[in-house]
Amino acid sequence: MVRTERLVLSARRPGYARVHMIAASINPSDVITIRGAYSRTTFPFCPGFEGVGEVIDADRDGPVRPGQRVIALRAAGAWSSIRDVPAADCVIVPPDISDRHAATAFINPLTALAGTDRLALDGRLVVITAASSTIADHFAGMLRARGNPVVGVIRSWNSRVRRPSLWDVLVSTDDVGWEQQLAGSAGGARIVLDAVGGDIAGRVARAVSTGWIQVVSHGLLSGRMIDHQRLPQGVEISNLHLREIVHGASRAEVLRLFARSFDGIRAGVIATDAAAVYPFADIAGALAWDAANSGKVLLQGGDGHP
Repeated sequence: MVRTERLVLSARRPGYARVHMIAASINPSDVITIRGAYSRTTFPFCPGFEGVGEVIDADRDGPVRPGQRVIALRAAGAWSSIRDVPAADCVIVPPDISDRHAATAFINPLTALAGTDRLALDGRLVVITAASSTIADHFAGMLRARGNPVVGVIRSWNSRVRRPSLWDVLVSTDDVGWEQQLAGSAGGARIVLDAVGGDIAGRVARAVSTGWIQVVSHGLLSGRMIDHQRLPQGVEISNLHLREIVHGASRAEVLRLFARSFDGIRAGVIATDAAAVYPFADIAGALAWDAANSGKVLLQGGDGHP
């Protein structure tokens, strides 16, 4: 169960910045976490891995100062009105990036940037599951910009695909014979980017594989791990976890990724538009909308932002 609570703030610790949250996003990783899928999560805790806020108090000689908008990394807690975060984990938001875009500049953009960098795809065709999701839209935008054809797999033709023009072909698993359709459109593909888990990755890989194929798992929208029983011979499974990237990279490397994220937002390649906005206090309504609809949900601060 998720609920709101009023807490009394203790004194801000040295090295920390006190941040008034302007807006936070709801991501699949948030929903999976609050459902208890990760053993590392100790309840109760404040969810929210992504959001933007304004610094209202900080050390005078620290890396951030009051009045700056920042994105805090490496810890949950964005679903709150005020939070204290390590100042060293704050990324300063450029003035020309809107609050709404800043609130979604982290999870999906950095995953797409790191993923396309790591794979070195060299113009090869890529198959992407959950093609109506925000992260799939980001991957498709970046891959098309690099010259990669992209074929998307969606759950239903009722799914809202954000930019249909990015996709060479879309295949719906609602259709009879969808695996044969996929084989005809993407047979011989060597890369599948999977955000679903369960049995979909295996069925997609089996449909397109003509030998060796790499399945890159970067999400569990089904709530289940990839079913290895459905994987064909010659499949290599790898994981793309933003947590490992952010925690394992230096601050300079993270800042370079964010600079590219902001550039991609300016160019419209990886910008995210909110489909619904709810106040922090109505988290139940926001989660209900998220469960029933396609699109990004933002939680807004009490002063009317974003």
